[in-house]
Amino acid sequence: MGQLISPATMKNWERLGITATGVRLKSRANKTSSDRIVFPIEYFHDRKNVPLVQNIVDQVRTNHIPIENVLYSIALHCFEEKKLIVNGQAQQQNVQTFIDEYRYFNSADTCIQGDIPFNEADLLGLLYQCLRTEGKRNRDGMYYTSSPVAEVLLRDLDFSREQYFLDPCCGSGNLLLHLPGTDPNHLFGIDTDYPAVMIAKCNLIMKYPGHDFNPQIFHRDFLETDFLFTRNAVNPVKGISFDYIITNPPWGAVSNLGDIDFAGIHSKESFSAFLIKSMEYLSRDGKLRFLLPESFLNIKTHSGIRSFILKNYCVEEIRTYPHSFSGVTTGFIDVTITKNRKEHITLFNTPDESVSVDASVFMKNRYTVFSVISGEDNRIIDQVNSLGKFNLSEGIFGLGIVTGDNKSKLSGTPGDGLEPIFTGKEIRPYRLLEAKYFTHYRREQFQQAARETIYRAPEKLAYKFISRRLIFAYDNTKSLFLNSANLLIPEIKGMHIKTILAFLNSELYQFVYQKQFGDIKVLKGNLTGLPFPEIDGEINKTICRLADMVICGQDSIIPDIDNIIYRIFNLDDRDKIYIKDELKK
Repeated sequence: MGQLISPATMKNWERLGITATGVRLKSRANKTSSDRIVFPIEYFHDRKNVPLVQNIVDQVRTNHIPIENVLYSIALHCFEEKKLIVNGQAQQQNVQTFIDEYRYFNSADTCIQGDIPFNEADLLGLLYQCLRTEGKRNRDGMYYTSSPVAEVLLRDLDFSREQYFLDPCCGSGNLLLHLPGTDPNHLFGIDTDYPAVMIAKCNLIMKYPGHDFNPQIFHRDFLETDFLFTRNAVNPVKGISFDYIITNPPWGAVSNLGDIDFAGIHSKESFSAFLIKSMEYLSRDGKLRFLLPESFLNIKTHSGIRSFILKNYCVEEIRTYPHSFSGVTTGFIDVTITKNRKEHITLFNTPDESVSVDASVFMKNRYTVFSVISGEDNRIIDQVNSLGKFNLSEGIFGLGIVTGDNKSKLSGTPGDGLEPIFTGKEIRPYRLLEAKYFTHYRREQFQQAARETIYRAPEKLAYKFISRRLIFAYDNTKSLFLNSANLLIPEIKGMHIKTILAFLNSELYQFVYQKQFGDIKVLKGNLTGLPFPEIDGEINKTICRLADMVICGQDSIIPDIDNIIYRIFNLDDRDKIYIKDELKK
């Protein structure tokens, strides 16, 4: 093919610089409706191919070429590169079957000028991702598994006994591509995305040249139907079980089933249903491994599925990863589950460091949170919980304002009719920094706002929403806050609001919160899980007075507050040293 590079592509190359983490062609604020293109840089085998892929994307978008036609056309070129098509003739029956099945994706009018990067491990899957808008990928939960992540997911697999493998959300089949050599008739994939199924079939045919087999990739919804799996192309077997079920399921995708209710687990997350359904197909000694968002470990929403797994199966491993997918802010983990009951979970912080935790530890906390809790951590948390009598569930929580257009609705300088509006950046422990923005409070013009009575409360607490630490500030100025801050009007018997503020900012509560939740978002469900003790009136007055001094700028008082709170929970100097050391990590 001849080389054709558009001026737009050249500009993108200059801006991209090959080492960029993403390519943006057009964007909107809401990801689900965004029509920008995000290049999954981590999916590239060779980043020098970024300009070649950009060139293809430019041509497809400029000339409005149907994506399926482009993928089918390039699939045929891939077969030619592999000598599976020679002089226009298929060299194997499975290649001809593929051509016949997808020939209505007309390739005759698909003319892509420029080089095609055939050295990419999953070229078609890469192109498909780059040709889909961010909004479409976000709505479908389409974030394909990169080669480095696939290799970790497929660790320790053994096919010496002709084991069977299933990926129930196979996408373009990248996990199947990375499996060690085995009988292709033992590999199964399922996906609801028709072009992705086409790609997966093409990929498997190219992975096993010379094996004239029919790729067992099904265009179905794994959650909705019972499948007729085939152990080979001739003899169908219903009720097949799999030795390995490994997948990267959709995250947060809205299922057409509505709220999912599998095995009594109510969830809005489709990956919960995929997990439970997959266990039905797992063999007695089989291994299930799912790539999941980090939030699976700790947020309240997923407490039901965590509890279900612990009660019925064995979680053998949880492994964290040091990076995320392009276009996704959350981190991710993988979880390995078997049907063999064991008493411990091995949590991998990194590929090189691990810690073993007894499963019973997770059943003790309120929301069955999976976190790395040592015996010493657990002893301290048990001590705090044992003296907890109240929580924040009776408090009033409120979200900061979503203006819908900060540029037009916020001002960097004060003016007539404008009032201060604080962001999360101005929240410090105990007190607020000076506001940097001002706005007209016209509630009907904002995209989202809490009840005005929350903003105008005589006293309230504001806390950073995106934070691994608890950072609460006191406000008695009836001020407004943007959505990077959340608000709380707490109600705990026998405690002044400033006393509650002191507990929430204390070293001990930092420790308890991080050990039990450790999420990057400070969620209401997690906050309501914090235990508060019953204290007498004198202690309440003392802590309130000291907190007031810190609010006024006397930070030297903070250690005195921490020491009082430690004593309330009967924690000694050894415990304090341990907690301080843990918070430094």
